[in-house]
Amino acid sequence: MGAGVGYNWSDRFRTDVTLEVRSKADVSINGTERYVEHGVDPFYLDGYGPSPQDGTGVGTSQVNIYARDLTKLRSVFSLVNAYYDLGKSHGFSPYIGGGIGVAYHELTRNHSTRETTCDLTSVPVCNAEFQRTQYTAVDKKNAFSLAAALTAGVSYSVSEITTLDFNYRYLYIDGTDIATSITDPRTNHTSISKVSIGDTSEHQLRAGLRFNIH
Repeated sequence: MGAGVGYNWSDRFRTDVTLEVRSKADVSINGTERYVEHGVDPFYLDGYGPSPQDGTGVGTSQVNIYARDLTKLRSVFSLVNAYYDLGKSHGFSPYIGGGIGVAYHELTRNHSTRETTCDLTSVPVCNAEFQRTQYTAVDKKNAFSLAAALTAGVSYSVSEITTLDFNYRYLYIDGTDIATSITDPRTNHTSISKVSIGDTSEHQLRAGLRFNIH
């Protein structure tokens, strides 16, 4: 959805400036990881064993890691466009055009990681999970990126001031990213995690109205 204002420099050449709101986008990442922690048991020469053998070991446990990451993207962009009409016949005017501008992005990211443990020596195996730790991170970022477009279409004059416009547009918007600091509360270790949103290339069929104000 968008709107714009422009100027007719001649019968065939015109320019405009547009402002458009893009659809909201969510990037969701869900992951699971598991690994085994072997218990310490003096029964074994190396001190590690699959399960207690003499009553003094701590057994073997499985660590489960559940990660969830959600990034919300809200964008608007503005283009400066130029068009050239190829001629006019029976009210129809085919044209070509192109534009360049800037996109503004608002990114909000929510990350959570939860770790649980379960006993591999139990029957059944891992019949109960116990939470070991959980940590979250929230971050926001505003960013600008390049936007550009190529257009081909046809307009039809309904009246002296009203024109119907039908066109195909190729829209390009440069990608963006958001980096978040995530701290493990057990070790106080902080790592940087980045979510990147790639470049956008869209093929659009559009219809609209132009009002010619003299």
